[in-house]
Amino acid sequence: MNLENFVQFLDFCVVYLVVQLGRGVLCSGLILAVVMTLRKTVLRQEVFLRGFLWWTLLLSLFVGKLKLFYENPLMVKLFFWWNNLCMEQPWLCHLYLLGIMGSMFCMFRRRRKLKKQIKGMRPCRIKDTRILVWKSAVTPFSARVFRPVIVMPEVLLQSCTQEELDAVLLHEKVHIRLGHLWCYLLWDILQSLLWLNPFLTVSRKYFKEDLENICDCVTIQKSECVPKDYGKLLIKTACLLQKEGLEGTAAFAGEKRYEKFKKRIQTIAGFQPYKRRQVTGAAFAAAAVTAGIFIGIESHSYPRYQEENMFVVVDSVCENILFSDSEELEKVISVDGRNVSIDGPLLEQLFQKYGIPEQSFYLGFGGYMKLPGMGGGGNCVYVEYEAGKEDFVIPYEKREDILTTIVKFL
Repeated sequence: MNLENFVQFLDFCVVYLVVQLGRGVLCSGLILAVVMTLRKTVLRQEVFLRGFLWWTLLLSLFVGKLKLFYENPLMVKLFFWWNNLCMEQPWLCHLYLLGIMGSMFCMFRRRRKLKKQIKGMRPCRIKDTRILVWKSAVTPFSARVFRPVIVMPEVLLQSCTQEELDAVLLHEKVHIRLGHLWCYLLWDILQSLLWLNPFLTVSRKYFKEDLENICDCVTIQKSECVPKDYGKLLIKTACLLQKEGLEGTAAFAGEKRYEKFKKRIQTIAGFQPYKRRQVTGAAFAAAAVTAGIFIGIESHSYPRYQEENMFVVVDSVCENILFSDSEELEKVISVDGRNVSIDGPLLEQLFQKYGIPEQSFYLGFGGYMKLPGMGGGGNCVYVEYEAGKEDFVIPYEKREDILTTIVKFL
């Protein structure tokens, strides 16, 4: 393996991945439009179903290899320009990759900064729950997907009753138990991979809003708290934090804008007890539908790679393709794992038919395809034949380097 081959390998990998992610960007925009429409219309009052809708966004990462984009004439006209652009201007693919790396860097930097801040906080216990105390005025929140912790501002510990603190703690515990910290991490990863879609950044607040509404509902039912009292606690928390210098709130106490805060209070005021079995059933149904769509996408997508049964004849100086009609060459040439068998008389007839004067040439065969127009590999043998020569056999050694193996299984 030399440096040139390694650079070509990297270029191919980048183009191959960016072609798929670019389609993911386009599809994520379409999925977002559907999600935002449904949550504003038929699912407006369905707190849990609105939250489940967001999972469909993950499907946009897997649509890039759909056969639809290559075999449907309309889809080819609408979307194949992206393939052409990526293959003709590979520097754009590297630019897209830099965007992913930059977005990932910012994400990990934010999380690392928060981790350092948390590390220096004073631990405290409220009954049997260990928390960390933040001296500044911040909204109570939970952090870290592994070994999660709950952070509370000192002002709430000093100003809230034990019953109120229990409700705040329960809210954060619900976030952790429902896997919302993982949801935020997945959103960050999705947003980094599809950073070219600005609507993912815009819609993040709606995603967070729906998770907060779910958490509010579960907390109210678990705590058997009266919705009115729960709403009052939100308002009290917001007022305490504002007095300490925090403009607006983000998690337990509401959103930064008054309208968002008002909307959250209205949702709490309209709380209706739910049956846990029904919500669990709806969650499994949503997961099943999403899994079904994913299976459908996989079954109508190209596999990781397909072995190609193609032949091409190249002149003896490797400058010009003389013939590449695989159907006709298949009648003349056969290949097994060790030998290339050529029917001399048929080969001569074929060359005479198309006016090909060469009596020595390179024969390329085999290879693999990742996507239409994207592939590589294959084998090559040097052929010398004379007019009137009968069938002859050329031995060859099938080779596949480590880079080709990696590309095949990407």
